[in-house]
Amino acid sequence: MPYSSTSNETQASYSFLALGKLGGQEPNYHSDLSCVLLFDQDGVTQHKPGSRANGTTVRHFFEQLAQRIMRRTNRINQYPKLYELDVRFGPLGKSGVLAMQLDQFVTYFKDGSGSVIERQSLCKARPIGGIASFSMQAMSAISQLIREIPFREEDRANILAYRTEVQSSASVHNLKRGEGGTFDIECLVQLLQLKHAHHHPEILVPGTLDAISMLGRFNILTPDETKLVYQGYHFLREIEAGIRLMNMTSRHDLPDAVGELNRLAVLLGWKSGQALQEKANEVRSYHRNIFDRYTA
Repeated sequence: MPYSSTSNETQASYSFLALGKLGGQEPNYHSDLSCVLLFDQDGVTQHKPGSRANGTTVRHFFEQLAQRIMRRTNRINQYPKLYELDVRFGPLGKSGVLAMQLDQFVTYFKDGSGSVIERQSLCKARPIGGIASFSMQAMSAISQLIREIPFREEDRANILAYRTEVQSSASVHNLKRGEGGTFDIECLVQLLQLKHAHHHPEILVPGTLDAISMLGRFNILTPDETKLVYQGYHFLREIEAGIRLMNMTSRHDLPDAVGELNRLAVLLGWKSGQALQEKANEVRSYHRNIFDRYTA
């Protein structure tokens, strides 16, 4: 790790935080992976005695680290690529940098620069690399800012507008972005986390299914809502996984061709494609109803 050349020379710490599906420990094949690299202090790196290498800024060191991780993950070789990694989240993407000091990252959200959509993403933050003690510090700071930033009526409207925009480019068969798809539930869960985390910090868990359970535990969702949303989300994710295994062109669309639908049903243990489709329609209808109930 680099050392900062301050008057008291110290080792710089960093944390590599996963967001999105990776943060929630729920990626599928070919999922887009979103991460953010945070570090604790800037300065100039110091090399081992006798080294001819020049020092560089701690920020530049960690930007190079993030760039190499992204390049290594995304490189194309003789094997098919499983994932696409992007570390340019929120303030990093806007500023063109790949790593950011933790206090600057927190300030970005506390001064109102961070959108509610970006705060939604932080609900799934989870450390996957770095210095353990600093990762705990980073997660504590993120939890605190989520709990301290008030949830406003315009936040609800912005989440609804974002959900509508995402759906506009999806087909009617899309189990993720389409009406009542998994994105409905993820938006709903994160909306409720942002709204109620001030009083119930325990609900800030990254996995969607775990978060649904915690929302039910604190009566933010009713017992019936908790059960149906939990089962429905799990069901749609199972179908998505089956679609990926069949290597279909549309990675989130339920097949409309009878033959493909029947093959998918067999893979998932259903008696027929029609039965699978009817269940998916029922689940998606309930998901949209509950999403509308909490965003109206």
